[in-house]
Amino acid sequence: MAALSGQELSRQVEPSVFRLSVQLKNGQSASGTGFVISETGLVVTNNHVIEGAVEVQAEQNGLVIPMKRGFYARDSDHDLALLQMDLERAPKDYKPKPVEVAPSTLDLDRGVEVYVLGHPEGVRHAELNRGYITAIESDPEKRRLRFDASIHGGSSGSPLFHSVDANVIGVVTSYYTEASKLAYATPIEYLHKLQELAGPNPTLKNFSVAPAYSGSDGPNIIINLILSFVFFSIAFFGVRRLMRLSE
Repeated sequence: MAALSGQELSRQVEPSVFRLSVQLKNGQSASGTGFVISETGLVVTNNHVIEGAVEVQAEQNGLVIPMKRGFYARDSDHDLALLQMDLERAPKDYKPKPVEVAPSTLDLDRGVEVYVLGHPEGVRHAELNRGYITAIESDPEKRRLRFDASIHGGSSGSPLFHSVDANVIGVVTSYYTEASKLAYATPIEYLHKLQELAGPNPTLKNFSVAPAYSGSDGPNIIINLILSFVFFSIAFFGVRRLMRLSE
């Protein structure tokens, strides 16, 4: 299949990508980018975009959609968060238009053409940039997609699109300020895992009280707790047995 032009891709996905204006508990404000992945208004962004948030709203070309105060799930290791549009307070004629999300990036390789659509700070409209996957970095705990499309502040949480089918293959997380064409995205597999964690009927958690889920550390913590309990039990009953033998 031939790659989509920037114009074709932008026309297809722009209704799904929003600026997220964030009011922080310290009285300051911040912004990032988020994108819609369901017809019910489920929105994906970076975990760091909503750190310290008390209120978030989605904005796009004059359209303002309030977000519910809280999140469904967060992954601090892979910098992901799931938010929910408050459709009861949205304009009556607004209907969420979700993007298509790729099932996996495991067959992805260097040289694949990609697009990023985001909302940089100080720019009124979304910005589309083209680039290529330049590396796929991985270790036992984490994979990252490195790409060379231009990224600017405010683009955190932007979707990374495959140029052929406009499917989202990653979520932009960071870039080097000294080299704006060196950026990273979290592969979409981690978003699928976060959705599984949230479940089919997720519960909204308050920004200020619920801890962020750690994609890799969470299971390790549980395992460590179980092992600690086992070792404590062995030690406790071992001591009791010694006491009985000494009586």
